[in-house]
Amino acid sequence: MNKKVLTYVLLVVVIGIWGRVIYTFFFAEKGGEPILFESKKDPLPELTEDVQDSIVLIADYRDPFLGKVQRAPSQTTVNTVQHNVPRSIEKKGEEEPPIVWPEVAYFGMQKNLNSQARLGIVKIGKKQVLLKEGEEVDELKALRIFPDSIELGYLDESRTFKSN
Repeated sequence: MNKKVLTYVLLVVVIGIWGRVIYTFFFAEKGGEPILFESKKDPLPELTEDVQDSIVLIADYRDPFLGKVQRAPSQTTVNTVQHNVPRSIEKKGEEEPPIVWPEVAYFGMQKNLNSQARLGIVKIGKKQVLLKEGEEVDELKALRIFPDSIELGYLDESRTFKSN
């Protein structure tokens, strides 16, 4: 076939395909029934009981970073028996309510090049603040600041928060 004839035949085919696509997109009936596909496979049965994994991995290959062979710890089985015996309460005094911490998120650390002081970027509730070590905001005190975490003290309790 001549190249011009082949070009014109292919042009007619492409125009026909695009015409069909445009027609189905703009002018086709919108209220038609949706096409439903039925699965021939049965749905998976629901698991009703907890089953412990019985697979033991043997990971005694060489560590690619340290070059050492890691030995798996010895497997020991411990049988535990649970008894439904009510515990007696020995404390007769009032228990202290648990400390409710405000919502805290740690976003990282900035370091001053001149003084080497560390500033932690912390969001307390809806307020974002910069904390130095030892600084206190809303009863939260920055005890220690690391690049990936910060240790905060609140009332008589301290917690470590990882960066997001």
